[in-house]
Order: sequence, then C-alpha cells, then structure tokens
Amino acid sequence: MSDFQKQLENIGKPVWIGLMIGGFLFWWPLGIAILTYLAWTGTLRPWAPRFWHGSGNAAFDEHRAEMLAKLESEQCEFAKFVDDLRKAKDRTEFDSFVARRSK
Repeated sequence: MSDFQKQLENIGKPVWIGLMIGGFLFWWPLGIAILTYLAWTGTLRPWAPRFWHGSGNAAFDEHRAEMLAKLESEQCEFAKFVDDLRKAKDRTEFDSFVARRSK
C-alpha cells in the first residue's frame, strides 16, 4: 500500500462526507466520484452493521423479526384490498359507460 493510500485511509469519515457533499455542490460528477470511491474502498462500511445485523439483544431481534413479518403480511392484505377497490370502481364505471351507450 502506498503512502498516498495510507493518507486517504487516515482521513476521518466526517471529512469524507463533507468532501462528498462539497463535491456534489461544486460539480456533481466529483460528488459521484467521491461516493464511488467510498463505496469501492468500504470506507463507510463500519457504520452499516448497525442497520443490517442484529442489535445484540436476542429478544429485541426476535420481536423485530415478528413485527416485520406482520407488517409484510398486512402490506400484502392492503395491496389486495386496494386492488379489489380499484376493480370495483372500474366495474362501476364500465357498467355506467355500457348503460349510457345502450340508450
């Protein structure tokens, strides 16, 4: 690893985030380049495990998993309800159209 790469690794995360935001404000391709570099090198990766892995509390993780499963099933039920509602509205509009045309 070169000295330049070591210096880049020693820059703190807040500085990288500031550089990225500044890059977007100055010239958007520069911001994209910095974001790509951060993703490629995994510089921001240590922040990610809090969001993708368990909390360390087994009871909380189990409760969260149950709640997510419940929310997913409710989302499916709601999507079915909205679809049925749309079909009923479409049927009513179609029947009204046919009734007007047949007169």
